[in-house]
Amino acid sequence: FMFIFRYDDLSKEKKMENLDKQVKILLDSYVEYWSKAKPTELKNIWDSNEREPYYIAEEKLEPIYDWESLISYWKIAEDSLEKFSIRIWNIKYKFLSTDIVAINFMMHWNAIINSSEKNKFALDLRVSSLAKKKNSGLKFFHYTESPLGTLPYIKKIYQDNVDSDF
Repeated sequence: FMFIFRYDDLSKEKKMENLDKQVKILLDSYVEYWSKAKPTELKNIWDSNEREPYYIAEEKLEPIYDWESLISYWKIAEDSLEKFSIRIWNIKYKFLSTDIVAINFMMHWNAIINSSEKNKFALDLRVSSLAKKKNSGLKFFHYTESPLGTLPYIKKIYQDNVDSDF
């Protein structure tokens, strides 16, 4: 009985080690594609067999629920970006079933849009996503970006305005 219990524990531990690696590969690719301003390459880390990919971008009013619109969104973003980078932290994930994984994280992005002004923009937001275990690794099929609410931004403005010698 003790051996079976220990075997189960080792099996669970091995599954989590494998999941750790798969999540790292998925998110490293995600950061790489965005940070080289090539969001069209994100298709490589999405489940192409998914009939209705869900993609909810923080800057778009309407969610995206089909491949044609999603690929168009990525292409427009790619054509609009002069420079882009992201960093992620506070990564949390868990199995929802044997082949579905929930992955949540915080993200900060920096952008320069192709324009004569060369204005720089940046934002922190939360990402909640779902990925499927495939033979080729984890692949996104559901992705939602949520900007922080107004209160955290206002609080930061107030905090940043305090005199340094106060």
